[in-house]
Amino acid sequence: MKYKLIISDVDGTLLDNSHQITEENRKAVSEFRAAGGLFSLATGRIEKTARAIHSELSLDLPLILYNGAKIIDLKDNRTIYEKHLSREQAEAALKALSAYPVSVIFYSDNEGYTPDYTENIKKHAEMEGILPNLSAGMSEVNLSRVNKILFAGNDDEGDDLLFAGYLREYEKLCPDLPAIVRSNKKYLEILPEGVNKGTAVEFLARHLGIDIEEVMCFGDNLNDFEMIEKAGMGVAMGNGHDALKKIAGLVAPANTESGVAAVIRKYL
Repeated sequence: MKYKLIISDVDGTLLDNSHQITEENRKAVSEFRAAGGLFSLATGRIEKTARAIHSELSLDLPLILYNGAKIIDLKDNRTIYEKHLSREQAEAALKALSAYPVSVIFYSDNEGYTPDYTENIKKHAEMEGILPNLSAGMSEVNLSRVNKILFAGNDDEGDDLLFAGYLREYEKLCPDLPAIVRSNKKYLEILPEGVNKGTAVEFLARHLGIDIEEVMCFGDNLNDFEMIEKAGMGVAMGNGHDALKKIAGLVAPANTESGVAAVIRKYL
């Protein structure tokens, strides 16, 4: 088996547009694992919502969460890799909201915290299956243990202007910028410096004793760029970002067409 380990993005890749695992993808993952292959996930999601997918597929490997800021083994809840924003970076992100009130969630210690439960936050929470910790509010968030900060837009052209304005304000308050990525055209994320799915995939592969050339990665958006680039075989979904397709070794059918299953069965 040329590719011993498959790591797949979740939303827009393994899941269809209703955020469900298609039956064909489920079967193909099971067949690959039955043949001796290893399968895991790399997602921007947190433990709570990744756990449901992990259980549905009966996975047993550690998962890459928060777009690479954390790797956790859900069998025993053991964290094997984790990075946080500095307290100064997190505090600056919160302060910049006074100039640009973007809808935002701070993720810390497996909880989501938002200063304002806007319609954009509600839509994101419903999609991901989480409810930010509103009862505690921002007063309870540990700003020294923030894995990522997510900003949710309206999914229109105004998002680019709003995010650009926010980032200008943020940079004034925080010259030591962390990693910044657009995980979707309506999402902007702030991550710890050096964090991305690519570095996390490399770490997990080493942890499992597998060469990166023996890893196949599936993804659909810019937060998948580094892992698609680093993997022995990077697969972009047919519904994916054009920039991802340009660097991928292979373009799969769309997520609505069980593209992950199509590649597993054809090439593995």
